[in-house]
Amino acid sequence: MSWSSYSQGTCISNLGKIFAQLPLKESPRWLASKGRIAEGIANLAHLRREPYDSPTVLLEFAEIEAAIREEREARKGLGLREAFFGKGNLIRFVIAFVIFLLQQWSGQNSVSYYAPQIFTSVSLLHSFYSVFCLRVKSFRLGTLGRPILSWLLESTAS
Repeated sequence: MSWSSYSQGTCISNLGKIFAQLPLKESPRWLASKGRIAEGIANLAHLRREPYDSPTVLLEFAEIEAAIREEREARKGLGLREAFFGKGNLIRFVIAFVIFLLQQWSGQNSVSYYAPQIFTSVSLLHSFYSVFCLRVKSFRLGTLGRPILSWLLESTAS
């Protein structure tokens, strides 16, 4: 399996997702944030399957508008500088950056990329099957490995 067939498969599935979203209505919250109140109420009424002037629809839309107003007031005066250097955000940014850096140094990306080619070159597995096995292994390690590791650490600590 070459890189081009993988890319083509990804493009086809993404085009399918794009076409599947075309008949969807826009979010009432997004419409309210853009000032398109009538469309927002109509879409909310459609989602709730109630009439346009239903008290529950109007009450819910009023709550949406109030939440948007509160968020705008809370974000007043905030910019990109506060996103990185605001209270508590600098340490979060550093932690995320270090995690990314260590993930790249661990070599997992190179293992994921080259393992199917290695498996095929030693005639161990067919390339598609090797990719499938590698993905299943990564999923199992991620979902099962963490609880098992934490259990081992807890049991050895006591």
